[in-house]
Parts: sequence; C-alpha cells; structure tokens
Amino acid sequence: MLLRYFLQYNPRDYWNGWVSFTLQNAERQRHPDWAWHTFPLNRSLMFSWVNYYRLPRKYEIGIKYRYMSGLPYTELDLENGRVGAYNARHYVAYNRLDLRISKGITIRERTKMHFYLEAWNVFNTPNMFYRDSETEKMVNIGFEIPTTAIFIGLDWEF
Repeated sequence: MLLRYFLQYNPRDYWNGWVSFTLQNAERQRHPDWAWHTFPLNRSLMFSWVNYYRLPRKYEIGIKYRYMSGLPYTELDLENGRVGAYNARHYVAYNRLDLRISKGITIRERTKMHFYLEAWNVFNTPNMFYRDSETEKMVNIGFEIPTTAIFIGLDWEF
C-alpha cells in the first residue's frame, strides 16, 4: 500500500511553501520460501511542512516541520537470551521543528547577501533516544542532534 500527496503553494509573491504526506507499508522477503516482514527502514507515516515568508525591508522567515513514524526494530531480551519477532516493534516517532530568519543585503546590483540565524530542533525533541512506541522504554541511542542547535551564517550570490 502506498499513498503520496504533495502540495506546493504560492498564494502570494511573499509567501510560498509545500506540504507532503506519505502513507506506506514496506515489506520484504529475504528468500522466496521465507515469510514477509517489515523492511528495516520502513516509515509508515511521513509528514513535512515548509513555509517561507518574505517580509518588508528584505527580511525572510522560514519554518520547517517534519514528522515520521518510528522505525521498526527487533526486541532483544539480553537477560533471558531471547530475541523477539523480526522488526515486530517500533521506536517512538521522530519529529522536529526548524526556524530561520534572514536579512537580505544588496551590495551592488548583482551581489546579494543574506545574514541568517537558524534554529534546528526548536522544541528540543529528544530524537537521539530511541524509545519503544508502546512502553516508552529507551532501547537504543542514535546520532541525531539531541538538543536545539543554533547557527549564524552569511551566504551571498554574485
């Protein structure tokens, strides 16, 4: 099963963005005689929203939100030496909100610069800790940035 929806909008010269939604179930079979199981990178639900606003005096604001259902995993009981059904459990969903504000600067007719301040993972969602979606128990640790990250930068076109 697969359902994808993508909507790009541009209602005004100063406002644009897009929304995407995916609903799927990815399974695989490792050998023709073996059972089908959930694919290890299956994200059954994904939602993205990106919004961009151009304000007066060459200021710009960007908002980006992403939600993805948790990846499947195989439960391991190390104390009792048991392995659960392959990819039968799921981690807690991943979500993140990023914000950006920038100021445009024109030096010459063809040289433009943007000074910007960007914040990733604004609500400090602990995406680094993989918790079980049902029990909320931590079962693994990942490499995602676990805290809000702030960036200050300058880009230019010439």
